[in-house]
Amino acid sequence: MMNKKLILLLLAVVLVMGLFTACANEAVGEEPTETNGETTDAGQEPVPDVHIATNKKVHFKIIYPTDTAEDVKESIQSLYEALVNRSNNGVVLISEADSKGYNADATEILIGDTGYPESKSVMNSIGYGDWTVRFEGKKLVVTGFSRDALRKAITQTIQAVKKGSDGEGNITVAGNLCLTGTNDEMINNLPRYESAGSRLPVTADEGQNASLAIMKQSTVAEYDAYLGKLANQGYTLYTSNVIKENRFATYTNDKYLISAEWYPYENSARITIESKKALVGLESDNVWTPVNGITTSLAQFGLGTEANDYPYIGMSYVYQLADGSFIVIDGGFYNDGERIYNYMKAKAPGEQIVIAAWFITHNDPDHYQAFVNFAGAYRDRVKVEYVVKNMPNSFAYMESGSDENNATHSLAATLPNCKVIKAHTGQKYYIRNAVVEILYTIDNYLPLVLDNFNNSSMVFTVDVEGERVLFTGDISDYPASVLLSMYGDYLRSDILQLAHHGVRNGHGLNMPNMIELYKAIRPEVVLWPTSEAHYLNADNMDESEQIALFNWNLEGMKSARETWIAGGDVITVFEFPYSHFSAYRFDPSNPHPTPVAKDEASDSNRLNYSEVAGDAFIDHVAWGDGK
Repeated sequence: MMNKKLILLLLAVVLVMGLFTACANEAVGEEPTETNGETTDAGQEPVPDVHIATNKKVHFKIIYPTDTAEDVKESIQSLYEALVNRSNNGVVLISEADSKGYNADATEILIGDTGYPESKSVMNSIGYGDWTVRFEGKKLVVTGFSRDALRKAITQTIQAVKKGSDGEGNITVAGNLCLTGTNDEMINNLPRYESAGSRLPVTADEGQNASLAIMKQSTVAEYDAYLGKLANQGYTLYTSNVIKENRFATYTNDKYLISAEWYPYENSARITIESKKALVGLESDNVWTPVNGITTSLAQFGLGTEANDYPYIGMSYVYQLADGSFIVIDGGFYNDGERIYNYMKAKAPGEQIVIAAWFITHNDPDHYQAFVNFAGAYRDRVKVEYVVKNMPNSFAYMESGSDENNATHSLAATLPNCKVIKAHTGQKYYIRNAVVEILYTIDNYLPLVLDNFNNSSMVFTVDVEGERVLFTGDISDYPASVLLSMYGDYLRSDILQLAHHGVRNGHGLNMPNMIELYKAIRPEVVLWPTSEAHYLNADNMDESEQIALFNWNLEGMKSARETWIAGGDVITVFEFPYSHFSAYRFDPSNPHPTPVAKDEASDSNRLNYSEVAGDAFIDHVAWGDGK
């Protein structure tokens, strides 16, 4: 029989070789839970300390995934510098993860999902919303599922390095070091997704108490199995949709709403969980009665004629549906709220103004402020049934350099009997004689850094009376590439709202995917949400720049036969089904308006296509061939 000393010696060797394999998953909040080398269980030997560096020599190499985000790389760099400094300029090796070079006996600090078994083991033992720092075998695993969680874990590792430094080049940490915390409580309620893929999920906070998990390298069979798992765990299928080969489903239980999406172009599932609030209306719930004398129409609100007009940029569209109710899309700047109200008051069939839905593409002032004005000034004079949006969280605002404004959230929540919906890709809204289909939201952008806030714009189609209008908000080239990859020729639409007011500022000059997107849409009519003053302002750009920019937009719109710029302070109305050149200017005093133009020369509201790059910029655009 082995003597007691030998048994204890072997135990110590095993502990040193294995270091630490588990971490108590205690309830934690913002502050991390930490355990150190001391134990309290009777008869249990303390776990030996681990020497990260001795005599100015660093024994641990830093390993991180090849697709690590830049902000996480910056945190890794801070850890690297902390090791160098606290080891008194010891050499710290650092490299990307390489499965071929994996060595179980190498002492390493593994950052995030490296693909190594130690990373997988630890990540499989924690919730999707958690982060942790602990030993697994010879590795110090520093991990979390989201960028934010991972940065927090790295920050805590840096603090442990500093705490364990003796100032003489030695760094020692407890062998049972365990730092853990919850970064996202909502996503911890999401049932785990089983995938044979080599990578674990990536998560992101979507804002407004919603969280997203991206399951990379997932098959459609695994997606279907997950839907079955939801059903087995008490979730009920509420609605589903298929666009091309893209799959969408919404499940609910008494507390949560789960939106599950699968995309073949990236072989991924994207799953969002949020608190159960308002739900998308089903087609069977869409009961309505048409009103005699009401013609379904879409109004484009003018944005000014002079460069010093306020506003002279923005986006404001209003549908009137067959029962006399309205759909508003964005609305424009603050003082556009009054114009929208006056238009509705003149068009409504009765005393009651009913807004069936107000869609907000994104939270830029020239898009959402009209809603703030309208909701504050007219809340007691109108009925708003739905507000539909998908705004990112505070961190995304900060990364994009935009100022966060929660006015749309707070005001929408206080409107009497109004349901506020966080839209998700693939959802359909049946609203009177209109069908709205969501094609892109921030669901499809995360977990990328939102370096341009415009890319959080919601993209959707509105089908009504045989006319399909595609609204793009302010998207740029990346969302365009996603839309093309997901839908291809499904994007074909009769009418297009030109993205980002037809300008490239803030998006860069090279946007080939936008051109290809316009070619896939092949619109016959283009709505241009910018004023003539903003587009043609000589103080904004010289004539050559204007012409180059105009031709860039034209390249993607050669199929179009009409382009309507939101010039002046007038409202241009398109009645459906739409006949070419039959749009008219709204004038409440004229019950029988005449079309703005037939085949006449362009005016302040309409740009005539012309192949001649003549002297007058407004006449530069060529008639499309309609193909």
